[in-house]
Amino acid sequence: MARLVLRLSLTFWLFCFLGLVSSAFAEEEFYILPFGQGSGQLIIYNANDPDHKVGVLYDLGSKSLQMHPKFLLRGDWEQKFKKISEESHFAATLLVAEEFTPVKQRPSLTVGATPQTTERKVGATQSRKIKTSLQKFTKELLSDLKYLFVFISHTDIDHINLLDNDTIPEKLPLMVFLCGDWFGDVCAQSEDAALTSRAVKSVLSFLGTRPHTHVEFPYYWGFNPQGQNFNDLARSKLSTLDHADIDIVLSELAIITSKTNYESPCPRFFSGPFMEMLGLFMSPFKGFVESDPDLLSAAINIDVWSLNLPVSDVNDFSPIVSCILPSINLSVVLTGDAGVPVFQSVTGIRGCSPTHDYKNIKGLDSSHLVLLMLPHHGSWKNISGEMLRFFKPSIFGIAAGDGGQHGHPSLRSVKWIEHIALQKELQIPFMCRYEGVDSYSIITIDEEARSPTVKYPHKVLKMQAPSPLFLCPNIYGCIKWDQEGIHTNSSNVITINDVDHYLDNAAHTLEMQGDIRTDTIECVEVGDTGKTTVLHYKQPLDKEFQPYTCLLTDRSTSKIYAALLVEDKTFFYELVASNN
Repeated sequence: MARLVLRLSLTFWLFCFLGLVSSAFAEEEFYILPFGQGSGQLIIYNANDPDHKVGVLYDLGSKSLQMHPKFLLRGDWEQKFKKISEESHFAATLLVAEEFTPVKQRPSLTVGATPQTTERKVGATQSRKIKTSLQKFTKELLSDLKYLFVFISHTDIDHINLLDNDTIPEKLPLMVFLCGDWFGDVCAQSEDAALTSRAVKSVLSFLGTRPHTHVEFPYYWGFNPQGQNFNDLARSKLSTLDHADIDIVLSELAIITSKTNYESPCPRFFSGPFMEMLGLFMSPFKGFVESDPDLLSAAINIDVWSLNLPVSDVNDFSPIVSCILPSINLSVVLTGDAGVPVFQSVTGIRGCSPTHDYKNIKGLDSSHLVLLMLPHHGSWKNISGEMLRFFKPSIFGIAAGDGGQHGHPSLRSVKWIEHIALQKELQIPFMCRYEGVDSYSIITIDEEARSPTVKYPHKVLKMQAPSPLFLCPNIYGCIKWDQEGIHTNSSNVITINDVDHYLDNAAHTLEMQGDIRTDTIECVEVGDTGKTTVLHYKQPLDKEFQPYTCLLTDRSTSKIYAALLVEDKTFFYELVASNN
């Protein structure tokens, strides 16, 4: 017996050793998915090994796919990410550091406003032409994963409604944590109760009957009505949804969790390593993860800093989850819609002092970068000093679109964080590693510029070093970070007569004044908008993807514009020639 125990023990530690050895040569990738007014972040471990990839997905939803107008006619989000050295006119790199060699970002962007994209017809175009392609794009990213851990932060529709067969590969095994109260009055605080209720039912129906899927409801850990584990009971009832009525099943589960029938469950707060959480609440699955070197190599890099905080605001059910990406020397902190009380709980339990913060607790050196996803799409109400002092981020991610629906991200949030950073209260090692980055842009909402006619005034904000870096899909599309640097799959580059021109995200007009010059660009007349003649470029600018259907020049200024034709709307953007 003793020999058997020793053999099993040696086998276990051999698996751990092999897993840790393989992780030393592994690569990771981090994605901020471009879901507009929505949320989705993905980390892939062992990204360089197709047979051993393990993913961590935090949220998967979108309330509206509104973003910069240049994305409206995009037909293919599956375009591969490009390095700047590969065919410059396909260049899709925001920032690149090959062995930390300084590389300039070439677009020259200026502060200005961007046109609203919330008109009904434009929104319909986005919904029709972008959603399907984005789901295919996301499904492709997930297609060769061996396993996927999924954290759904709470029940808001913009965090859950893309969790379906159109986005998740059919045979991909899942471990899903549905955080918050999914069986109480989950729609009470929602502005769109009917839509939220429909999305909740859709997600539970999808997961409840899906093979290779384990679903956990952390809010109900420790809740055992009549001596029965509630999670087991919920999974059993949801597994019948292929033939049972979802409304009846949810009604039964709601009665079980109702205060009038049983003592209302009190969520058990947790803060600690992911593996410790599995051991406390899901011990069989801790053994399952430990037995697989690939799963273990990912799981040991995950920490849960706040889960099941007793709150009244559904947004504050959002767990704070961090993932270390060793090959990039980067940590990503995922926050959902968490509010100030959640970050106060983290600092209250863990303590917060100059020698007791995230890096100190995790034993990370000063060169380690921390990317913090700003909670609630960059809303000012969710920004706190506690989250900055504890995590000490040097880069900020924002899951947001053009802001036309709810006014995210907030210009006030961005400027306040910039002010704190420039006061040296935040570390900014990012610029030390990626030298030569001169500027980048982000669409923000200027709350102070509101008027009776413009509820959410847009501003394209130009940021320059040494400001902290904000990465947001609303200008750059899908953002990918790997060992080679930060990339996007959206190109601003158009080549005219062998000269690269760059789309100026800020310089736009909805009308062109004066005549059109035809002598500087090869073009033919294709129509008249009533205000100006529209000219079409003879040769396709990009055979793989080119949303800009027209080029024209203004006789009075000699400026060149690209035109996006979206149903009855025409957006013109100035093209700036490269100085290189």
